[in-house]
Amino acid sequence: MRKKIYGDAVGATIGDRQVAQIPVTKAALAPLNVDRFCRNQKVVDASFINRLNESFNAAMLFRTREAFSIAGDLGGDDGGISVVKANSAAGTSNRWRAAFRTSPFHHALLARVCLVPPNAGYDQDGYTRLRIYTGADETGLVAEEEFHYGAAPQGAVESGGWQFHRVIDRFITGLAPDVEHFALISDETYGRVQSMAVADLQSMVENYDGYLSTGYTEQSPILDSVRGNIVAALPTLWRRGGARVFGWSRNYQATALDSTRSTSATPHNLYDSSVTTVSASSPGLTLSMVGKNRLSQTGVPCILKAWGRWEGAGTRGAIYLKDSAGNTIASIVDGWAGGVMAWASTTFDMPLGEDKYDLQISIGGGTPGTAFYCWAVACYEYES
Repeated sequence: MRKKIYGDAVGATIGDRQVAQIPVTKAALAPLNVDRFCRNQKVVDASFINRLNESFNAAMLFRTREAFSIAGDLGGDDGGISVVKANSAAGTSNRWRAAFRTSPFHHALLARVCLVPPNAGYDQDGYTRLRIYTGADETGLVAEEEFHYGAAPQGAVESGGWQFHRVIDRFITGLAPDVEHFALISDETYGRVQSMAVADLQSMVENYDGYLSTGYTEQSPILDSVRGNIVAALPTLWRRGGARVFGWSRNYQATALDSTRSTSATPHNLYDSSVTTVSASSPGLTLSMVGKNRLSQTGVPCILKAWGRWEGAGTRGAIYLKDSAGNTIASIVDGWAGGVMAWASTTFDMPLGEDKYDLQISIGGGTPGTAFYCWAVACYEYES
């Protein structure tokens, strides 16, 4: 466990990121004995309130999820692990994009970034920048963080290994809870990022340590608000604190592979433009939604988002998520205005169980021959 990973240690001044300690163990908690604690005519038991709060804390803390993660291509022409297939360059090189929604009890993001040596500009302070917006067109900047590699040993990219990789952790604050956000990751001044993982950290604001109290005694008053904290928070946590389902981003945003470009109304695979039919051998994703629904639900409510640009007039372009039988599970059709790079989205129910899924791209209702580009796709659980 890395110190302070869930917030600042408690000091003389109480702050909104302070967490005294992790209030529960990762080991499974014993079931609540309702017959013991909640018999008819029995006064509310302090031990039962402590157990309820402990269970809630476990649900909130260990439902902390990944906001997004992206890994660049490992390996290169030299067969080593230190080469990212994106050349170092002066100025700004946009690398990745991601979409996510902060949890209902969000208090900070924890970002871990792996940087590798450049293949040019060795004497420059190369770095990677993470910018987070609230606007689907990358407006409304709410957070920005830099991860510096610094000057690099010349030739390390050809002959070096993990000893030249630099891993940097940062807390990122300033994001509102339960709000859609859009991330842009760029290399600056000859920097080169290899991978990035960002976790969404949750805590309550009920008291200074960020979690519901588990220290009630027989002398403690049990108020309506004590029970209300759990009753009000659990449905929100379940519906809006769901996990990321998958994410994909083109490794280098300045160019588009053939597979990420469509000029036809016939959908083709987003990873391989020669594939137009879903099959066991078509490039895709294996996803499991087992146990992620409530008993009243026949699917898991999700949001699908895609970053793209339609080159023609009007509003066109399309992204499809299809199951192993070729059925369209979710689609964003005619969602991009001509010449504007932006995120478009749709809501849908992901089927229960485990299956193989393909992402496909087409121009939607546009005129054949005009191009539609897609550089990133994100999907996460969310119920309104």
